[in-house]
Amino acid sequence: LMSLDWFVENAEHKFKAYISNTPTILRQYEEAASQMDTLQEATNGGGVSDTLLAHFRAFHKAQSAMSAELQEVRKYIALKVPEMKDEDNSGVNVQLAVLASINSALGTKGDSSSDEANAKPTYPTLEEYLKKRAAIEKEAHEKPALKTPPLQLLELDSSQAVGLAFAWRELAYQRAVIYDKINKNIEKLKNPRSSNKFMTM
Repeated sequence: LMSLDWFVENAEHKFKAYISNTPTILRQYEEAASQMDTLQEATNGGGVSDTLLAHFRAFHKAQSAMSAELQEVRKYIALKVPEMKDEDNSGVNVQLAVLASINSALGTKGDSSSDEANAKPTYPTLEEYLKKRAAIEKEAHEKPALKTPPLQLLELDSSQAVGLAFAWRELAYQRAVIYDKINKNIEKLKNPRSSNKFMTM
């Protein structure tokens, strides 16, 4: 059979990168959420906020990047899972538990229905925001005497900023939970047949 050493080495490199980069990335997520908190208080219902648009795009990029990273982390751990035996499967169970958390964060079925991240949240999208804003602006243009469209725009912009602040913090939570499980069980994930048999929560 052809050797897969290069494949395993590449997965290990990206696994290590996820661990080393996560603390910095978590700070970036929290800073972005704080910026959305500030923007929510400053919305005026006028034109589309460049800051809001930038955060929609930045969040989508960050979400896609984290999904790609978690796929690589999942690949590395999956490649470390040994065959099940009649005894000493505790390390394998740790691996499967972490894989279930990753699958849940990715929105795929994991190996544990009890994982706390099973309910994947729905995040605001730029497409939906622009569609709603366009509808309100159209009504304002067609019926300039109406007083509600400006209030609707104000509420829409404010709610989108709140939604994005939540989205950034939820992304941080998902990343932090998986990072914490990996960090606490790193040796068991790498070597599931080692002497330490139990998962650290």
